[in-house]
Amino acid sequence: MIAVFDGTFGNLALIPGGDCDRWEPELVWLHGISDGLFALAYWAIAIALVYFVRQRRDLPYPWLFRLVGAFIVACGLTHGMEIWTLWHPTYGVSGWLKAVTAILALAIAGALIPVIPQALNLPSRRELEASNTRFRNLVANIPGAVFRYLLHPDRSDEVTDSKQAEIARQHSENRLQLALEASGEGLWDWNIETGQVYLNDRYQEMLGYAPGELVIDLEGWEELVHPDDRPWVVERLTAHLSDRSIQYGFDYRVRCKSGEWKWVTNYGKVVATDEDGNPLRMIGIHIDISDRKATEAALAESQQRYQDLVENSPDIIERFDLQLRHLYVSPVLTEITGIETEVFLGKTCRDLGMDEAMINTWEPAAARLLATGERQVIEFSTPTLKGERSFEMAIAPEWSEDGTVQSILCISRDITERKVVEQALKTQRDFNQLIAEITSRFVNLSPEHLDIEIERTLRLIAEMTQIDTSYLFRFNEDDRTISMTHEWCQPHCPRQIASAQKIPLTSFPWSIAKLKQREIVYVANLADMPPEAEIDQMGLQKFNLAAVLSVPLVGRSGVVGIIGFASFNQSLIWNEEMIRLLNVLAQTIANAQQQAEDEQQLAISEERLRLALS
Repeated sequence: MIAVFDGTFGNLALIPGGDCDRWEPELVWLHGISDGLFALAYWAIAIALVYFVRQRRDLPYPWLFRLVGAFIVACGLTHGMEIWTLWHPTYGVSGWLKAVTAILALAIAGALIPVIPQALNLPSRRELEASNTRFRNLVANIPGAVFRYLLHPDRSDEVTDSKQAEIARQHSENRLQLALEASGEGLWDWNIETGQVYLNDRYQEMLGYAPGELVIDLEGWEELVHPDDRPWVVERLTAHLSDRSIQYGFDYRVRCKSGEWKWVTNYGKVVATDEDGNPLRMIGIHIDISDRKATEAALAESQQRYQDLVENSPDIIERFDLQLRHLYVSPVLTEITGIETEVFLGKTCRDLGMDEAMINTWEPAAARLLATGERQVIEFSTPTLKGERSFEMAIAPEWSEDGTVQSILCISRDITERKVVEQALKTQRDFNQLIAEITSRFVNLSPEHLDIEIERTLRLIAEMTQIDTSYLFRFNEDDRTISMTHEWCQPHCPRQIASAQKIPLTSFPWSIAKLKQREIVYVANLADMPPEAEIDQMGLQKFNLAAVLSVPLVGRSGVVGIIGFASFNQSLIWNEEMIRLLNVLAQTIANAQQQAEDEQQLAISEERLRLALS
């Protein structure tokens, strides 16, 4: 025996599994991870089975589920052992685990043979529903003569009928009880004369009581009804007792033993009356509908959240039929158009007289969707109560059960700010390229071409930035006045170069002081100028300017002039990067002018020298 044990559990001359794989990392990890995942999966399944069996106390053959669970745990252990033997050659333990697993597998196979015929005899869900239907029919058709006999059993002239009635009653109640037990629903039987209420085991279990634990009368039953439901439930009961044509079937809440409230469906019917039609007995069933009510509540909550999301979404949400008529519009569309929701419904965008450019973009996209079934995305701009706005619209098909498009869902997002940013980035990129191109043209520029290039520069910058006028001033030799030397204007703007000669510097003291200090003067709006710039403000108004940007031209001797950009009717918006590039451009022009002046002085000096030598 000891030898067998040693041969089984010992490590004599055995090598770990990893040696068989030559300790190749890829193979070791492959086996280890695979067996680990197998083990985790088996144990997770076993835990789920245990939880299921514990929750479903009424589950048939629970021992079989536990046996299967033990088998699955053993399977997981064998895979865990495979990981262990990669490093430790305890193959005996591994073999015994596999043997236990095999025994469990054989036990399950043997247990299934007698269980399968019994399981096949269990009623199916459809059979239970059929039994429930038969019960309702039985309740509705219990003969009244049976109960009239029960009230008057001592009438000698009806002895034969009474025996037949007794037999019929007994058969009816037996069928009723059988149908109820088969249906698995809770039965209640109310003796109206005594007030006692019979509850079957399933009824009591439904509320968390042990069989026979819950003994109540009518008053006790009322105490079980939720306070909010009690008034109308009692009212329905009273109404049915008075008039049997009024159906006694509804959903309400009852208190469980634990104190929680459970939703049930209640069906009932008066099945016995006296000769005067007064009710003597009433029978009914309770069906636990807590899961259904929870599902309905979750669905209602989900629908409400969806509705809240749609109603409060900043996006425009629309639904159209196949003729492009509105079926639904979110409140945002009313906010931006001023058209009430009811006006949209049943009308197309053309019927509503909406923007033609938008319609000419939307209709072809909708036609493509209907033809291909593929989602479309379009962009368009349209007038709104908030001004011209840009939108991105996603157009998606809504499919019917037969696979055809039944409606069109559109979600439009306001992308005006995004478009503004995109345009600003494009303008900045184009402006950078323009400045780079202009600057390169001033390198080694001959003096005779300088004025033409400056005028070209003023035009290109003004056209790109869409300002009204651009110009260049030079300080005169007296250093007391300034004169415009170059100017470019939009076609609709007046030229002012003739009147802008020898302007006294005292007309713009605040601006000139800053420019002399090599500072850029940026007045986005004339009305926003500081109080100390009052004189400058009046001087600019004489030229009908509304906004101005002035950049100093710095030469060898200091500030020699100004390059400026102005608007006659609206404010100017320049970002810091554009102003920085304009400053670079101003310095480039100043250097080109300085070079031209140097070359001119050099030419004059050479001419004087030539004349002196001749």
